[in-house]
Amino acid sequence: LAHSVMPPTWNNAKVLLCEEKFVPASVALRSSAVSVKSKAVMQQLLALNKAWPQIQAEGGTCEILGRWAGCIAQDRAVVADTLANEARLTPAVRGGDTVNPSGEADGSSASGGNDELNQTNGNPRVVNGQQRVRRPSVVEVVATAKLRGVDHDDDEEKVGTGSVGGSGQERSAHEVTYDEALETARQQVLAHLSPDSVQELTKADNPDKPTALLAGMLCLLHNMSPPTWATARKLIRRETFGQECVALQPDAVAKRARGLVRNLFRMHDTWGSCQGGPELNRALVQWVGVVVKEKVVLKHMGLVV
Repeated sequence: LAHSVMPPTWNNAKVLLCEEKFVPASVALRSSAVSVKSKAVMQQLLALNKAWPQIQAEGGTCEILGRWAGCIAQDRAVVADTLANEARLTPAVRGGDTVNPSGEADGSSASGGNDELNQTNGNPRVVNGQQRVRRPSVVEVVATAKLRGVDHDDDEEKVGTGSVGGSGQERSAHEVTYDEALETARQQVLAHLSPDSVQELTKADNPDKPTALLAGMLCLLHNMSPPTWATARKLIRRETFGQECVALQPDAVAKRARGLVRNLFRMHDTWGSCQGGPELNRALVQWVGVVVKEKVVLKHMGLVV
């Protein structure tokens, strides 16, 4: 609804989320560019069955996207929660002006209730013969700032193959390079890979959630379709599976696949959910996280991200 993608179905939403320009386009979107009708429907969806508290409980990317959508829709509950948790904004964002929750800089509310009519898709509007540019509201600034955190394509530039952070400075003894973390993750997969551990991992016809998430991620990294448990079981049971993991180069993984795997980490707490499982599961999830340069895993491996 926010991006005017019709019909508003899960399939269309998945396609939208996988687009490379999704996050930049969402960050650039202003509430005034969304129709009054669409915002009303979005508010109804958030109120239905108390969806906002459930979205908050889910956390991660789900909460970030839900918060952004709620702020764009000007939902009172989401806006109030956002303002309560983000009291401070940098002066650079404010542009030196005091910005109120309605979305206009002080002194610019002369248009009153006709503000929605005076704005067209977030473009400059003409008031008293002068062109004025609408400043984003507090909640829009906060929500889009959080949303930028979903897009981690730049992470790879910050996690280099040399010194930590790619700073070029000499490392201290406790710092770890990305190449060292990758090699450690590979060796731990090989160390825990045995006929018994493979049997234990693949014996269930209906795996638990952590194993199902791991299965999907393995299929994506190894470019195997469809990304199902049946496909993943065949992959894991190969005699060459361990060597295939060791030989896989991070740069060989498609950008879209990396993005999907990262989303699985963030939307389902994949790293946290695997901690109580078998050692092979943890080793594989760790290896997957290092390959796609997922922050929570890199930090666990000792990298400063």
